[in-house]
Amino acid sequence: MSYTYKKPMIVARNTKLLGTAHYNNTTSNPYNPNNPPLAVSLGEGTNDEMFQVYFWYTTYRFSDEKLVFDTTTPKMVLMSKIAVQNNTLSIYPNPNTGEKVYINCKEFTIQEVQIFDIQGRLIKIAPVTNNVFDISDVQKGIYSLLFKSHSENYIKQKLVLH
Repeated sequence: MSYTYKKPMIVARNTKLLGTAHYNNTTSNPYNPNNPPLAVSLGEGTNDEMFQVYFWYTTYRFSDEKLVFDTTTPKMVLMSKIAVQNNTLSIYPNPNTGEKVYINCKEFTIQEVQIFDIQGRLIKIAPVTNNVFDISDVQKGIYSLLFKSHSENYIKQKLVLH
């Protein structure tokens, strides 16, 4: 399950954010896959109890409290190859101050980079020239990048602009 606030929650500097999980391994839980219930313990397996919490945050800007977020579930982007796993593609500088990003990739030629925000929305399609693309018009934040070549798509997670 997940929950996204429709409006941002403004918190004071140095506020501690905590996540709490409550597990219901009884027959009254309609999502319990085991009937009768089985003993379940902590672990990373699909039959174990798991809990992850993510907090999305950014620095406050005047009037942020007036923002309304789209709570539509982000669409998955299917990749034909994940280049990051075998280190065939890297970018620098990262974090970046918002001018240009340089691509280090020797196996293929990148033609464009699609920049997505943390909610999965496409922010920009940037053409690549000589393994460089411009981000001077992208606001500060955390982004996912989809690199496109002639034949395949490659993903590099997390570009930080500050």
